[in-house]
Amino acid sequence: MTGPNQLWEVDVKYGYITGEDRFFFLLSYIDVFDKNIIDYYMGLNCSAQDAVVTLKRALMRRDLYTRENKPVIRSDNGPLFISYLF
Repeated sequence: MTGPNQLWEVDVKYGYITGEDRFFFLLSYIDVFDKNIIDYYMGLNCSAQDAVVTLKRALMRRDLYTRENKPVIRSDNGPLFISYLF
């Protein structure tokens, strides 16, 4: 890796909301080179659709959406990231 926008990582974390007896989810795309969070989604549910929308926003943020060469996306191959939609 020689610069930003070559390799991004994506992962979903979750946390417990005390007093409401439920969880929230945080999905984030991180550039491995500069360790910056490019974009993220936070909500009470997290679907493949949320991952796709957030990826599109991240690509637009870095002005890569219409470019031919896009970053490689590395994930843990969880259900969201192996879905047909993603």
